[in-house]
Amino acid sequence: MIAFPDWQKYLVEQRRKATGNIPAFYEMMLRHAGAQGIDLDSFQDDFDLDKDGDSKLNNLASIAAIINQIYPQVKFVCESFPKGQGEQKLARIDKLVLEKRPVLLSLTLDPDGGWYHMPIVDAYPNSFKFLHHVDELGEPCMLQIPKVDIVNIHNSWKGGEEIAYLERF
Repeated sequence: MIAFPDWQKYLVEQRRKATGNIPAFYEMMLRHAGAQGIDLDSFQDDFDLDKDGDSKLNNLASIAAIINQIYPQVKFVCESFPKGQGEQKLARIDKLVLEKRPVLLSLTLDPDGGWYHMPIVDAYPNSFKFLHHVDELGEPCMLQIPKVDIVNIHNSWKGGEEIAYLERF
């Protein structure tokens, strides 16, 4: 099942590899939605809160709140699922995918932390396919992760407790 229809048409390269994945993927979601009145040329620069060397200001909710302050017509909803609620997180994602709402998932990729934010582009009965990033040539780099692993990672590894989706634009 397509989780993020026509996602390939809205690819954006992340300007800052170390800090800018949330603004890049929020920009992609806004482009997909056809949002008007938003400066997409400077979007990643405007909303990468860690671009100047600040530490750990970027998260799904902090960036969404600033986007909403500057563009009140835009609302990204961020939901958090504490440790132990991996099944609830998965159920919520499945529901949003069925509604054809692109979902940005925070997922820990290392048992010691180091979570990453990726949009779900395809959904299968037992796994999700994620856009990890867009490389320097504009090619998408993908990950496919079993749903059971997403639940287990959520419940046992540090970080990666949130999801976000675009409610209005």
